[in-house]
Amino acid sequence: MIKLKLPTKIEATYKIVTPMFIGDSEQNATGISPQSFKGALRFWWRALAWSRIFSENNNEVTALKELHKQESMLFGTSNSDNGGKGCVAIKIPKFNFKTKKRNQTHPKLTGTHNSIRYLAYGVADHRGMLTRDSINENQEFKVIIIVDNTKKIEEIKKALIAIGLLGSLGSKARKGLGSIVLKSLNYKCNKEIYKWKPSLSIEEYIKSIETLFKSKTLAPSIPPFSAFTKHSTITQLIPAKNDCFSVLSNYATSMMMYRSWGRNGLVLGRQSLKKFRNDHDWSKGILQMPYSVNTFHPQRVVFGLPHNYGKIQVGRSLENDKYGRRSSPLFFHVHQVGKEFIGLAILLKATFLPVNEAILANGKKINQKIEWDVIEKEFLENSEYFPDAKQIKNYSI
Repeated sequence: MIKLKLPTKIEATYKIVTPMFIGDSEQNATGISPQSFKGALRFWWRALAWSRIFSENNNEVTALKELHKQESMLFGTSNSDNGGKGCVAIKIPKFNFKTKKRNQTHPKLTGTHNSIRYLAYGVADHRGMLTRDSINENQEFKVIIIVDNTKKIEEIKKALIAIGLLGSLGSKARKGLGSIVLKSLNYKCNKEIYKWKPSLSIEEYIKSIETLFKSKTLAPSIPPFSAFTKHSTITQLIPAKNDCFSVLSNYATSMMMYRSWGRNGLVLGRQSLKKFRNDHDWSKGILQMPYSVNTFHPQRVVFGLPHNYGKIQVGRSLENDKYGRRSSPLFFHVHQVGKEFIGLAILLKATFLPVNEAILANGKKINQKIEWDVIEKEFLENSEYFPDAKQIKNYSI
């Protein structure tokens, strides 16, 4: 008699901590689709898997091919010769979420000096009126994952945990909107019964992050995409607050004071710190020697592309890329433990652009000069913006 190995069912429950801008093809917040969640799961699986695969191959090109092969086997691919549908299937039971509709003012985004609108740029206008639907915070949803390959359970489990410790879903996810927290995760595989225990304190939460990387050998070089290596950092920027919007506001205010020159020298009603003078002068056409408009692009490109300086655009130089996008390497996550909310920054340093690709700055192709210290040293590690910041050791050597 042949015994068939049955698929393993993993059940995970997440709580939505900050407003989530996610929905269907019409941007209606009708729910969280399995496709959207699978996209996030793939991202966090890749971010965790890269160091393991790189160490096994010790060659970037070979490792990339192996990564693609394993990802296709897990999650599927449009190329039927290379994995077909994959061994992971996702279901999300329907839930009648409470939402806020587009063309309505969000009460937490109003006010003359409301900084959270800075993070919501693109999903809310300058008045705090939503340009697309959002799912309200403080709601839960369940995800059911069916895994055919029992050897891959551990990898999927870690990716699910990573999403619930550090991740977000939807538009503006890297800005802290759509942050989610893992509340429960359980499965039974053969004789093993696994149950996730949620953190009861901020200290336990930090230990959960450290455990995720425990005894993990992280790659020594900067990766070709967003992944955890020895160049990655996780930092607790914002200490405990009473609500998620206080955390978002704290982060947004610091970001604006650091990055923005302001209007008439004012940012949020306060005097601007006037950082990035060369960026400002370049945009106004008054850049002084030894700099030249033919060799200069803004320092702030490291936060991601494109940039808008009024009528001046800064983006990638690809001819077939309409928007010139390069996603930000800096992620912000709002986490809830009990009744407390904290804010974390995850910096995943990676090859910013291909070596031979230029940056298109005001119609001119400028050789790229990416300055990581703009984020790492001058922002995240600057007590002027985050006096209570604590870097989390995310690997053990």
